[in-house]
Amino acid sequence: MGGALFEGWVVGEAIKAFAARGRSPDPSSWRSHDGLEVNLLIRIGPRLHPIEIKLMATPTSRNLDPLNRLK
Repeated sequence: MGGALFEGWVVGEAIKAFAARGRSPDPSSWRSHDGLEVNLLIRIGPRLHPIEIKLMATPTSRNLDPLNRLK
């Protein structure tokens, strides 16, 4: 449950940061049919920026799997 709360907080902070600059990020997320997900997608102009949010002390390169799959 801590991870979900942290994820919600990060998404909220990202939206507030854009709003403070007078921009609307139109956030979304992505999930594959086999359960991989990217927690936050933000479109800035024509580019889509994927953001993976993890609450852990020791992240590994496997945490990038959803971002690599999205590419």
